[in-house]
Amino acid sequence: SFGHQFHKRLGHMIPSGDQDISPVFVQWLDTVWQIMRQHPTAFEFNSKMLEQIAYHATSLRFGTFLFDCDAARTGKKVSSRTVSLWTFL
Repeated sequence: SFGHQFHKRLGHMIPSGDQDISPVFVQWLDTVWQIMRQHPTAFEFNSKMLEQIAYHATSLRFGTFLFDCDAARTGKKVSSRTVSLWTFL
């Protein structure tokens, strides 16, 4: 599947103790934040946006981070049931 496996890595609706749960996406956001602190004028967004993305990756408020790929989101009709985080931001 194409894309980050949000469902598997963030543990959305998966029993605790699953071996595949890992904060890789949140760690990547932290990496971007660290680089942004070193080069603040090189980015077209600020730390507040990164904070919102990190928070909503686990809030389940938006369909953006549900399931492991776009095909799964389309199959579950996520776009007709939730709003995209990018629309909110």
